[in-house]
Amino acid sequence: MADKKTPPRATDKVARAQIFIPAQAGQKVHFSSGKQGGVNTDAAGAPAKKPSTPSAPARVSMGKRPTPAGSVPQAGEKEDATPPPTPKAKPKAVVAPPKPASRKESEKPTESSRVEDAAAEAARSQSKVLVEAVTESFMGRLMAEAQRNGGSLSVQDLQTMGSEFGKKAGALENVFKNAFSDFGQVLERQQINKARSDHFDRLMVRQVSSLFPEDGTKNLPDDCLSRRIIPGFLRCMEQMVGLDASVGYQERARSIVERVQSTKGADFHWGDVYGDAETLAMVRDVLMHIIPFFAALQRRQEWFITIVNGNLRPFDAGRDLADEEEWKLTPVGFHQLAKALFSELQDAMSNPKSLAELRETFGEEALSQATKILGSIKD
Repeated sequence: MADKKTPPRATDKVARAQIFIPAQAGQKVHFSSGKQGGVNTDAAGAPAKKPSTPSAPARVSMGKRPTPAGSVPQAGEKEDATPPPTPKAKPKAVVAPPKPASRKESEKPTESSRVEDAAAEAARSQSKVLVEAVTESFMGRLMAEAQRNGGSLSVQDLQTMGSEFGKKAGALENVFKNAFSDFGQVLERQQINKARSDHFDRLMVRQVSSLFPEDGTKNLPDDCLSRRIIPGFLRCMEQMVGLDASVGYQERARSIVERVQSTKGADFHWGDVYGDAETLAMVRDVLMHIIPFFAALQRRQEWFITIVNGNLRPFDAGRDLADEEEWKLTPVGFHQLAKALFSELQDAMSNPKSLAELRETFGEEALSQATKILGSIKD
């Protein structure tokens, strides 16, 4: 009869398993052979642990798998009656403001843009030279005075030098005034060239150009506005139309001008563009787009005047009239500007064919609102 093997004791299993238990810091580990062929480890100073009989692994309830929405439970499965948790509402995403339109890579810089860049660089260089000249003069004076006084300066020395620089303030003021004037002229040329190259801006300025004084006028008539309003006027238009819509209108205006130029050739004149049917339709679209902003006319007047007067083109004594230097847009001037701006839309509503086109494009409600606002502007 075969001898029965003695089953391994729990303590033996623990002893063999202890080889995988690392010693704690500062403990010494001794290795010895186990009775069952294993290797025992003994960490000096480690408290002995009582062996425990391993127990059977506990059964873990996995629960019912949820049935995907819209699927049919498999045979033998019960449909889970517990409703799925209601998902939390996601926070509304913050919509970033549209990025300014950038120049297309295929577009090459024009001669006017190169002139603008050169003028701007010249103005920046002039300012840099001024700053460096003032700094070097100041530091040179400090060093010379310090050397004269044995390497130190007293409060009295600094006050004396401050008085000397104060006497030169008048000359420096004129120099910096000229520099800022140059910058203003650069910005003015950039704005004018932009209006000339940006066909959409040119068409918008055209709507109010009847208010500008004629060439040869010596004094600004009471019923006229200064051309110095152009930068602020265009800024107001851009804000009311919106960036995305402005880009679309710019492309549309460019397409119109290119078409008219190709048709007219050498006989091209801007009057052909102004009177083009597609141009008039686009202008009416723009005016219908912005006229709701004039429903609260008093508030729009204050907003318009603030922006225009804050962005008046720098005065040019060689071109502007003498009384334009102190000119500002007033409530009366705003009323004139608004009437001139929407005159094309007013004319379209007086024409049965154009009125029908506006009604078909914008609807009766929008047309009724525009008619009401035009009445308040006209009064």
